[in-house]
This record gives sequence, C-alpha cells and structure tokens, in this order.
Amino acid sequence: MMANVQAVSPIGQLPGSGGIGRRSSAPRSQYGSPTHYGSRPNSRVSFSDGSGKPHSRQNSGGRLPRPPSQPRGSPDGSSGRERPPSVRSLHEKVEMSEFLSPAVKTAVRRWKRFHEEKVRERFKERRQSKKLYVQTVKIEKKKLARKIPIDVLALEWMNDNKVTVDARAYLLEKLLPTLILGVEKLLMEVDKRNLAEEMEVNPNFNPINYLAQYLMRNNPKYSNFPEASPYIRGLREVTDEIKNHVFSFEDNRLAKVKAEARKKREEQVRQETLRTKERLARSGRIREHFTDWILDEENEVETHIIHTALKNFKEVLDQLPPDIGKGVNLDAYLKPLNKEKLEVPEFVEYLRNLVTEMTPELFAELMTHMSQCATSYRRAAILEARKEILMELFKACDHASIGIIDRHRVLGLFKAFYDKQAWVNKRHFRNPRRWPVVELDEVGDDESSIAEESNVSSRMSGSVADSRPGTADLSPSTPTEQAKDEGTVEEVDQTKLKSDESVDQPEETAVASKESSEVQQPPTTEEGEEKPQDTTAADGEDGAGQELPEEKKSEEATDAVDKEADEDEEGAKESHPQTAATGRTTAVSFDEEAIATKDKEKKLSLKSPVKTPTSRSGSVAASAFDQNTLNTSQFVALIEVFLGDDPPEEVVQAVIKFIQEGYVETEEEKFSRLQKARREEQLAKRKVMMDQLFDKWDNDGSGFLDLDELHSVMSKFKENMEKKIVAKAKQMLDKEDNDHRLSKTEFKRYLEVVCSLLPGGEDNFDPLVEFLMTSVERSYEERIRGQARKKWLAQIQQAAETSGASMDPVYKSVFNSLYKDSEQHGRGKRISGNIAMLERNDTAPGRGPTCLRYVASTPDDAHFMVNKIMYRDMKGISFTSVDSGKPIHVPRVQNHGNIMFWNPERQEEFYFKKSIDDYDPTKDRQGSFIVIPLKDHRKRVFGTMGIDTLNDPQEKSIFITHEISFFQGVAKAFSSAFQYVDIRRKTLRIAESAVSWIHRRSPHVQEISVYIVEPDDKEFSSLQGRTTRTRNKKMAKYIEEDVETVKLEDFILRRMLTTDKAGNIETHDHPTKLERKENLFRDYLFRCVDNSETITADAYGHRHTAFPLRDSEGHCVALVDISIGDLKHLPSHENKEVQRMLKLLQYAHKEVSLETEGKEQKVVLEAEKNSEESRIDIMFDRIMLTDLRETVGKLNLRAFAELKSYKDPPKVIHDILASVLSLFYQDKSEVGGELEEYNNCKQYVNQDLIKKIEEFDPTALEAIGAVNRVAARLKEVPHGAVAKHGSLPAQHLYNWAFVCLSLLEHTSKMKMNQKQPLADTPPPGSAMSGGITEQ
Repeated sequence: MMANVQAVSPIGQLPGSGGIGRRSSAPRSQYGSPTHYGSRPNSRVSFSDGSGKPHSRQNSGGRLPRPPSQPRGSPDGSSGRERPPSVRSLHEKVEMSEFLSPAVKTAVRRWKRFHEEKVRERFKERRQSKKLYVQTVKIEKKKLARKIPIDVLALEWMNDNKVTVDARAYLLEKLLPTLILGVEKLLMEVDKRNLAEEMEVNPNFNPINYLAQYLMRNNPKYSNFPEASPYIRGLREVTDEIKNHVFSFEDNRLAKVKAEARKKREEQVRQETLRTKERLARSGRIREHFTDWILDEENEVETHIIHTALKNFKEVLDQLPPDIGKGVNLDAYLKPLNKEKLEVPEFVEYLRNLVTEMTPELFAELMTHMSQCATSYRRAAILEARKEILMELFKACDHASIGIIDRHRVLGLFKAFYDKQAWVNKRHFRNPRRWPVVELDEVGDDESSIAEESNVSSRMSGSVADSRPGTADLSPSTPTEQAKDEGTVEEVDQTKLKSDESVDQPEETAVASKESSEVQQPPTTEEGEEKPQDTTAADGEDGAGQELPEEKKSEEATDAVDKEADEDEEGAKESHPQTAATGRTTAVSFDEEAIATKDKEKKLSLKSPVKTPTSRSGSVAASAFDQNTLNTSQFVALIEVFLGDDPPEEVVQAVIKFIQEGYVETEEEKFSRLQKARREEQLAKRKVMMDQLFDKWDNDGSGFLDLDELHSVMSKFKENMEKKIVAKAKQMLDKEDNDHRLSKTEFKRYLEVVCSLLPGGEDNFDPLVEFLMTSVERSYEERIRGQARKKWLAQIQQAAETSGASMDPVYKSVFNSLYKDSEQHGRGKRISGNIAMLERNDTAPGRGPTCLRYVASTPDDAHFMVNKIMYRDMKGISFTSVDSGKPIHVPRVQNHGNIMFWNPERQEEFYFKKSIDDYDPTKDRQGSFIVIPLKDHRKRVFGTMGIDTLNDPQEKSIFITHEISFFQGVAKAFSSAFQYVDIRRKTLRIAESAVSWIHRRSPHVQEISVYIVEPDDKEFSSLQGRTTRTRNKKMAKYIEEDVETVKLEDFILRRMLTTDKAGNIETHDHPTKLERKENLFRDYLFRCVDNSETITADAYGHRHTAFPLRDSEGHCVALVDISIGDLKHLPSHENKEVQRMLKLLQYAHKEVSLETEGKEQKVVLEAEKNSEESRIDIMFDRIMLTDLRETVGKLNLRAFAELKSYKDPPKVIHDILASVLSLFYQDKSEVGGELEEYNNCKQYVNQDLIKKIEEFDPTALEAIGAVNRVAARLKEVPHGAVAKHGSLPAQHLYNWAFVCLSLLEHTSKMKMNQKQPLADTPPPGSAMSGGITEQ
C-alpha cells in the first residue's frame, strides 16, 4: 500500500530539500513501515516537501527520505558500530548540495568504498615507513664514512681532460664502486687457489661467473657493502669533485649550446627571409608569365590549357636528372578547378601552390616549359584563326561544291607564287618543290627536305657567304653583281655576321642590302633566269603541267646552290637561344640601321588574328591521302606547311589572294569532277547496301552464304524470267565443284555479274537487292540471336584494333564470345576452346614439315594446352582439317578412334572404369569436338581453332547447325583480327630497323618515337536501327542495320617505340596512350593522322616532324615522330638520309600490307627463306639493298672514271673501295694483300664490278667470312665524311657496303644464336603431359 509522508528537515524547511535523503536502516515508525537494515523497501513511497507539492522522484522509483541529522542504526541517531571518518563525515554534512548527493544503492558498493579507503590508508603507511628507512640508511652511511679512512689512489681519476669528464663521472658514480671491489675479491680468490702462475685453464673455476655472481649479490640497490672500503670512499670524494668540473663544463657547454641555438635561429631567419624573397620573386615571375598566355583584352586564360601544360610537365621530369626532379608529385597539386577561366590572382595562386616546394633548378625548368607551351598556345591561336580564313578560301576554290579540289593545281599555284617572289619574301615560305610540301615519291633523289624547310633562311647571298672564311661563293655571279654585293656587305658589321646559323641573319642582311643599294634581285643561281611577271601568272592559271620548263630551271639552279651551301655542317644549326617568355632569338646582333629597318618593318606589318584554340575533334574517319585531290582539312594543312613557321600577316594575305584568283576550273573540268564524285557516292552507297544484305542473309555471322540456296532464290527474280542469266553468272564465279559457300567478296562479285548480264545493266541493282531483302525471312528468335552474335563478333575486331599490337585481348574476346553464346544460345553447354598456330617444324624435322603449337586456351585447360606442340605423326584430326581447309565435326568423341587427348586422365589407361561408382563426367570422353581451320586473305591455313564439350556433365552435348555456323564466324573474325595485329607487329619491327638506320646516318637526330593509331574505345557508340538513305522508298524499310555497329568518333595514339639521343631503342610492352584532349601541345601528331600528311611543328622547344605510314587506302595507321632538338633543319647529307629511310620505310610498310591482303611475298635474299621472323627482321635492309643495287646499276664507266683518276686518293675513298672489293675477293683482302694498294684496287673497277654488286647476296654462307674485314675498314669512315668529298660513285658504294655489312652481321648473329625448341618433343604417337582435348 502506498504511503504519502511529508519529510521535514531537522534544520528547518529548506526549499528544494524535501523528500530527498537516504533510506532508513532500522525500524522507524515516524517515517514509515519498519524494514530490514540495508534492504530495499517493498513499496514505493510518495513524499512531498513542506508546500505539499509532490517530489520529483515521486512515482519514479525513489525511496523514502531520511533526515540528515538522524544517522543509521537507531531512531535516536546513535550508531551501532564505529565507522571510518570518511563515512562519518557524510552524516555531518548539512549543505543542501551534499545532502542531495545520490545514496549508495547496494551493499556491494558500500563494501567496495570501505575497502578502497582501507587500502589507501595502508598504502600511505607503507610509503611513510619506506621514506623513514631510506633516511635512516643515508644517516648510517654518513656515520660509517666518518669511521673509514680515505684511499689516496682514488685521486688518480682526477685529470684535466674535459672530453672524458662526463664518462668518468658516470663510471665513478654508477659502476666502479662495485666493480673494483668485485675485481679485488676475484684476485684474492685467484691467489687463494694458486691460479695466477698456472698457464692452463682450471675447469673448476670460471672468473667470469665468479665476478658476475659477486656483482649480482652486491647490487648497490640492496647492499651497502662497498661503503666499508677506504678506496670506495676516496672514489666518492673524487666523484663529487669531478661533478663540480662537470657542472662547470656544463655551464660552458650550455653557453655554446645557446650560441649554436642563436646561430641556428639566425640561420632559420635568414633562410625564411630568402624563402620569402624567393616566394615573392616566383610570384612575380608567374605574374609576368601570365601575359604570355593572353590572347585578347579579357586578360583571362582557360583553365584546362594551364592544367594540360602542367600535366605534360611530367614528360620533362622523366628526362631530368634524378636529383632535380626527385620527390615531386604533380598529381597531388593537379586538381581540376571549378572555374573555366583564370585571372591573374587565381593564376598566380594556382601555380604558387605548385612551386612552393620546388628547387630553383626545377622551378626554372617548369617556367621554361610553361613559356614554351605559351608560345605553342599563341601559335595555335593564330592557326585556329587562320583555319577559318583558309576554309572560306577552300569553299571559294571548290566551284563544284563537292568537298574536294585538285591537289596538283594547288601545288602549281604554290610554285608560281614562290617563283615570282623577291628574295626577301621567299625566306618565309618552304620550297613547294621539296618535302614536306610535296610527298617523298614526288621528290627526286638529289633534293633535300628538312634542311630546306627554311631553305631561303638557311642560305645567304654570295656576298654574305664571302664574308665567312673558308666558304666558297654560293652562286657563280658576274663580277658586277659581286661588286654590288661586296659594296652592300661593307655597310654591315662583319663581326656580327660571322655565323650563318641564325634565322634572322639572312633577313637582316637582305633588308640592309635593300636600304643601301635598293637592289632586290636575288642571285641567279636560286631562281635561274628572271621570269616575266605575266608569264608566271599565266603558268599559275594553267596549272602545274605548263610550268615544267621554268620549274626545271629553278630546280637545277636551286640544287647548285644547295650543293655548296650545305657542305658546311654548321649551316644546319640555327642559333636560337630563346628567352623563357617569347622564344625569340637573341644570340645575334646587327648594326643600328638594320635593327631600325627591322623595327620599322614590324610596325608596318599587320597583326595576325587569333582565336582561342580548341581540341580539334576527330572526324568519323580520318582523311585518306590522295595524290590528286584535297579535302578541306588537307588543304588547310598543306597551306600551313607551305607558309612556314611564322610568316607575316601581309604575306599570308598575299598567298590567299593569289590562290583565290589563280584557282580557275573550266566547265568541263567542273562537270568531270562532279560526275566522279557522284559515281564514288553511288559506289559507296551500293557497298553499304550489299553489306547489309549479306548480313541479313548471314544471320549467324559465319561469314559465308550457301551458294545453292542463294542461287535458287535469285533464279526466281522476275518470275524465273532471268533464270539462265543467273545460272551463267554462277558459272562465271569459277567455284570448285565441292565448294558451295560464298564469302562477302564473292557475294558482291556475284551480284555485280548478275546486274551486268541483265537487260538494263546497273539499273537492276536496286530491284535485285529489294527482291533478295524480301525473300529472306527470320523469326524473332533468329533475329535476336543474330544481333547478339554479330555484336560479339564485332567485339573481337574491336579488341584487335584497341589492343596495342597485342594478341591477349583478342584471345580473351574470342573465348568470351564462345562462353556467352553457349550460355544463351547453346542450352547452357560447358565448352572448352583453344587456338593453335601452324609453324614450320624445326624442333623435330623427322616428324613432319609442320607442327601445331597451342598459343591460347580457356582457363580450365590452359595448364594442359598452352605451349604444347602437336606433330603430324600423333593421333588427331587437326592436320586433316589443316590439309583440307574445311571444318571437321565429331559429334561423339567416345566413338571416334583418332582423337588426341592431352588430358592424361582421358587417355586409354585411365578411361576404362572399374565400376559405375568411379564415373566422373569431367573425366569422361562423352561430348562433341569441332576443329575449324584459320585462314588468311589468300585462304591459306595458318592455324586451327578447336571447341569441345568434354567438360560438360550433360550426356547429350552435341553442337547443332547454327552453333557450328557461329563457330565458323568466330574463326573468321579471329583470322581478321590476327591479320590486323600481325601487320602492326611487322610494321613495328620494320620501323625499329628504320629508326636504327636513321640514328646511324643522322647523328643530329635527337629522339624518334613510333606511334600506332587506334580507335578510342571510349568513343565507340552503338547505333541500332540506323536507316540508310535511299531514293527507293520501298527499300527504306529493308535497308537497316539489325546489328549493333560501332562508329569511330576519335582515335588515340600509342607510343610503341622510343629512342634516346644515343640511339638506344626501347620497345614498350605497356605503351602509353595519347588522347587529343590531353595533348594540345602535341596537336601536330593528331593533325598528321587527320590529314595523312607530313606535319612539321615545334613542341616544347624542339623541332618535330611527324611522318605518316599509310595503308592501301591512304589512311594513316602509324606515324614516326622525329625530333632534331634545338636545330631548325638538318645538314644536307643527313637530311637526304632521313628522307631516304622514311621513303623506304613507307615502301616496306606497303609491301607488308599488300602481303596481308593476299599478294605474293618477295623473297630476294637467302636469309629470308629461313623463317617469317627472319624475313621481317631483314626486310628493311633488303629493301635498302635492292634500292642501292638499282642506284649503283645506273652508274657507268664514265662515273667510275673519277675513282680511277686518283693517284693518291683520300683515305676515305680507298677504304670504301677496298671494303667493297673485300666482299668479292676475300683472299686478296688480307693484311698486306693486293687491296692495300689503291693502284691494285683501281684495276677491279669495271663493268664486271657493277654486275657483281647487282647479284651479290650478303646473307649467303660464302659471304659471312668477310664481316670482320669489311667492318674494320668501314669503321674508320666517319658519317658525313663521304659527302664532303663530293664523289657520287663513292657515296653510292659506301651506302651499299654499309647495308651489306649490316646484313652480314645479322646473318652471322643468326647462325651463332640458333633458336632453342620452345617445347619438349614428345615421342611419336603419344600425348604430352597436360592438355584437354586435341585442338
């Protein structure tokens, strides 16, 4: 029963104090029912304060309060037993806050509290007793010390060495008092045992253990025995004295420490001041650098441009020494900003955070890099603005509005404009008769390219050439002209014209000549005879064909100048130490008149318009190169190449005006061009329609159609009226009797033949395609299956195109396609697949001429199959499929007796089971097996693809017809993908040889990179249901793509091969990707691919030339990026070598491409017959050798008369001729032989020598012995030394001998390092350990 009691405080009614107190521990009638001591009341008591208001603990589990004045135990307050003071005090507290403290709720807590109080009091007592004990021990030690005398020997520890004072003080205080007595005790024990005089060790006494025992038993913490020794007492006094010295020394050292600390603080302040100055200087430098990026008056720069420039600085870091670029993490600072454009404060803050921790050297490199990027950015802005003008010019020239113009007509206008310009203006252009304006195939062998890209600026007039000591006159000028030129040069300070390497020097010389003598006529050797202005203009209007007479004169005159001007290698270099901000040349000064003229010319020149450059988006397909036509982008690129590096705006406007006025087409030409364009468009549309028709018939993607089925349907065309014509067209296909399949190419040819035989000709194409479209019907299930399968087949080709010349992604895509099809359309079969390549059997020739090597397999069977070899004498059906070229299907493997099982658990000795309990479906022979031959474009088998279901636990796992068709489609897709990757691998190997030759013959080439072009896998977009436009409305609903196709939006570049300055070649296994949007400052690479034309540009302060390698259609599939560093052009002889190597590289790539498409292989040398790998390795050398054979074959006896005319020839000429003869007369090339005398060598120079050179095979066995002798002689001939002598026969013979030496060394190395077998040879008729099924 609840009780309502009012609690009254004994000290009065205090507000807020009612009802809260401790519960009673004894019977108390005044406050409630009696309860047991310490127990919880059974009923909850409601109480209130004096005001009658209920307490806060009412109905919340509270207890009856107890007045604080009444203690526990009895009602009168008397305690039953004594309590600790801490507990008693609780009952004496009268403050309200103390009174309201929570009560101990349980007896356990009270006991714990009492126990803690007792332990605490006991701890205090023990601590006090220990303190008294320690004080007593110290007093006893002092008393004992007064009784013991001091030993004076302890004073020996005193000395003046302040270095060891700390150590001595420590030893005397901590160690020696006990150790000395222990040693004394030890010596006494030794004397007691009479061991001092004995030489042998006593086994019963170990001094180390004895001393250790003493030290342990006399630990100073527990024993004061050492204090009884006089010596130890002396040590104590010495210790106290030494401590005084220590303290004195400590004071001195403290002063020193303070002084050092002060110096460190001063140094820190100084360093902080320097850092502050450096930070401010860097901020100022960055603020000044901001102006380099400004294009307009907005004073803002795009954020992504700065971010791209900083990101590309990683390439610079990789080339810096490790001590400069060490520890720099750009990724931590290169965070994208939210703003699209940056102003000055934001730009400074963004860069300042990055450069704070950089060393001065690294900061200088960064600013140099940023300045170069800013220069490229401004150049790109000018080109972007000029691009719009040139595109308008293209529209004005494209009179037929078909998107293409005549390339040769444009080149003819370039030549006409170039020929009519004065010498002072020609320096801005590149020679239109030379590469890179024209193609290498269009340039003669004696014409230069890179050395002539600034052809006018690299040459000077005869007057300037005369001012250089040791340089001949560049032109055979008349005495009058020479006198004029000499008078002109006298006005220019000769000391400021001592180098012809500057870009601006010819300009200033020409300007000075113009001001002084007012003569603008260029040397006659550059232009030949002066041509009238009207004749030149007429030539420009008539096209390139009518300019040949004048062109020939100009080329001959230019070559005469080039031959002498380029002999000096120093002319190859243009001194251009560039400032970080502008990149202008500052190394050459001129006289005041020339400088004033130049400044005046700059003020009068027009300012080039600029536009913010954007990342040029790639087209659906890059432009294919055509020698006869130009599209818009190719036209713009060609004009940019012709205009040179930095032409004035008025010169650009003059070129544009000249081309716009000079490009004229007649009505016949316009109509012919329009008709050709329409014809090409019609052919392209028909090609698309036939591809779609073939895909609709080939629902399972096998790549073939049934000829009989197609013929039976086509015979019904026009209600069987054209049955005979269709049968005649079938006979014209020349198909074999047992071949009833049509490939896509044969299908197209079949339709074209039928249309050509039908009355009306090509007008029957659309009705025939419509008839075939409506004749084939597919169910919904078949259409869905066909769409999925064609998507998977397209992914195989996509994997090849984006694989970086690696086959691993292709293998993975093939097996993924098989897995997906078996899961979705194969009733969940568990399949296994593998791929084998057909190789020549070099490991075991007695077991057949060829063998199959397994190169890839599904994961479950990889450890059984990969790198295993199957020979022809083994069991199996694979070689039957290889020989016949047809697939072989075994529905039930267990019933076939000629299946090769690589898995040892499926072999004969393991197959037969003892009981039904041993049955294991995974180890059984039940299942299907199919072998499909892999064929190239010439239908030659190069491998096999095997698929089986032996791992499938189902009893009936047989391949049905549509699955077999899909497997054939996979095999064909893999064959195409393999050919695609193979041609890129071969191209890279050939390019590696070409790059090596370029470095050998052109030492000024700094770096070379080889890139391959790949579609960007991110940009593949799926296009479903895309309808092809057609005029026939009935056809529109049929001509659509039922399968997902891919559309190339853009491409990427993979850096596959790089070289350094020393010519060391590095092939990248994991090549890096270059995307257009992240490489704005390497945009020339992407423009080279876009236009399939050679592009020359500056990137990061270095001159680069991007040369495209084209496929048979003219598209760029790879490119070679050649960097010549700070040079603007190469020396003439090096430039010609680079041109020749690039030309041969393009020819080699074309040869490999044609071989892949089905053309016969060219086998010229003996080493090419060994293997395909050896043939590719020496292909470039073989093409060089063939080219040099033709070149040497053109020489006649008159050309060799120069070599015979020498009585005492230069050593270079003798070494070249002797090295050539050593290949044919090895017995006479010994030391001291006939060839050591030049008169004997001359006797062998005849027509018979030319015949031997044309027929010589350096890879033959009989020629290998001459390697060392030829190498020893050619080693003494430096590169470029032959060109200086000007002997054309010697130059050709040197090149031929050098190529022969390379082939000899390669053949010799091949003979010494024969390839080891890649796998062990199993015994005939047996399987190798491991493997699943035969593939």
